[in-house]
Amino acid sequence: SVYAIAETVELETTSYSTPNETWRFKSSGGIQFSLTPAPCRPVGTRVRMRLKEDHTALSDPNHLRASVARHCALLPVPVYMAGESSPINDLDPPWRADPDIPDIRRRALCQGLAEHFDPSFSPICSWDLSLPDLGLNAVIWVQDGRSYARSDARSVSVFARGMFITDRCREMLPSWAGFMGCVVDARGLTPTASREDLRRDAVFDAVCDAVHNCVIEGICALPERQPEAWRRITRRHADTLRGAALADDRLFALLRDTLTVPTSFGEMTLTRLSQNSKGRILMKLDEANGPEAMLFKAQQLPVVLGFRYGAAPFARRYAQEHDMNLVELGTRQASADLFPPAEVPEQARDRLAAHLAKPGERLVTAHFEPDLVPFLFVTDEDARLKRRLEADREDSQIGSAALRLAQIHLKDVRAEITRDIVVNLSNPLIQRLTQADVLDDATQRALIAMRAYLLTLGVEIADDDIDPAAEMTAFFESMVLLAEGAP
Repeated sequence: SVYAIAETVELETTSYSTPNETWRFKSSGGIQFSLTPAPCRPVGTRVRMRLKEDHTALSDPNHLRASVARHCALLPVPVYMAGESSPINDLDPPWRADPDIPDIRRRALCQGLAEHFDPSFSPICSWDLSLPDLGLNAVIWVQDGRSYARSDARSVSVFARGMFITDRCREMLPSWAGFMGCVVDARGLTPTASREDLRRDAVFDAVCDAVHNCVIEGICALPERQPEAWRRITRRHADTLRGAALADDRLFALLRDTLTVPTSFGEMTLTRLSQNSKGRILMKLDEANGPEAMLFKAQQLPVVLGFRYGAAPFARRYAQEHDMNLVELGTRQASADLFPPAEVPEQARDRLAAHLAKPGERLVTAHFEPDLVPFLFVTDEDARLKRRLEADREDSQIGSAALRLAQIHLKDVRAEITRDIVVNLSNPLIQRLTQADVLDDATQRALIAMRAYLLTLGVEIADDDIDPAAEMTAFFESMVLLAEGAP
C-alpha cells in the first residue's frame, strides 16, 4: 500500500540472527527495486518514505498521531512519535491485565477502553469478554445517552490481531442494541483485500455469536452486580429494552416485571398497571382517544399505549405468561368483555333505539361505571376495515391474495354497521327513558345534546356517515334551550 502515497521507499533491516549484517531495500513505484548491503545499524527495521506531492499532508504531526492512535490502538507493540517518550498507543485493555486483579480495577480498565472508542457517550457500565479458544477479546458497554424506539447508535470498532479494520461492522452487536457499543479484537478474523472490511466467514459468525451472547449475559448480570447502573439503564433505554426483551427469552424473563410501558397515566410496570386495572391489562392500538379510553381515564384506570414501540407485543406476551385478560380496545371482543350485554324488555329496547340509535348503529344495552355516563359510541373496527377493503377492491389497490384472506376473516361482518351505541342501564336518564311512555322536552333535549357531544368527542368524525356540523348544531341548540328553561 505504501506505493500509493510515496514516490520512493527505503527499508533498512538488521536481523536478530545476523546482527552484524544490515540490508537496504530501495524502490520507486514498487516495480523495480535494489537490495544492497548497508552500514550496520541496531537490530530492527526502519522504513523511510518520500511522500508524493498530493499526500504530504499525511506527515502533519497531528494527522499522523490521530491515524496511528486509531489503527494501532490495540497493537501490543508501542508506537512513538519522534522526540516523544510516551507511546501513542498507550491503552491498557483488560485482557492484558493480570487475571486476578480486583473486579473494581477490571471495571476501570473496561470503562477506560469504552470512553476511548465511544467518546460521544459516557458509558453507564461496561464488561469484558475473553475466549482464548476463539482468539477473541472484547469490551462491551451501555451508552449513557437516552435512546428512543428504533434509534441506532451502535458503536463498534473491530480489530484483527491488534490492527484496526473497521468501525462499520454494526452486526457485531444485536440489531436491538442501539444503545450499546463494543470494541472487538479477534485473532481469526480475516480482512478483505482492501483491509477496509472483514470477510463474512465461519470465524466471523462465531465471533458475532459470542459477542451477542456476552451482551445478553452481561445485561442479565447487571441487576445483581451493578444495581445502580441497572436502574439508570432501565430509565434511559426503556423503549429500546422492550424490543430487546421480545428478541430474547432471557431478557424477557429479566425485564417483564420491572420494565415500564407507556400508559395513559405515564410510564408504569405491567405488574402495577394490572393491580390498578382490577387484574386486567387495558390497551389501545391507535393514538385516537376512543370512548373506552376516555371512560377508563375518568375511572383512573391506566391504558397501555400499544401504538408506541414494542408496547403491544410486550403486553401481549406478559398477559400470556401471567394468564391475564388483555383487553385491546376498539375490537369487537373488547367491547363484549367490557360491556357484557344486559337484557331489557322489548318495549324498552325499542324506545331506546327510537330515541338514541340511528341507521348504521347497533344498540347494545349494558351496565358499566361510572353510572353518570348514559351511553358510549364504540366504532366497529372490523366493519370499517371491511368497507375499506371493498373500496380498495373497486380501485384495485390491494393484491388479490391478501384481499381473499381478509374477506375470509371478515365474511360474517356487516359493513353497513358503523358502530355500537352502548347504553348504560345504570344511568338515571336512561332509566327514565326506558320507563316513560312520553319524554318531556328537557329530557329529549338532554339526550340530543349528549349524543352529539359523545359522538363528536369519541368517534372518528372523518367517517362518511357522520356530519359533525349537524351534530354540533344540535348540541348547541339543545344546550341553549335547556339553559333558557324552554318547555
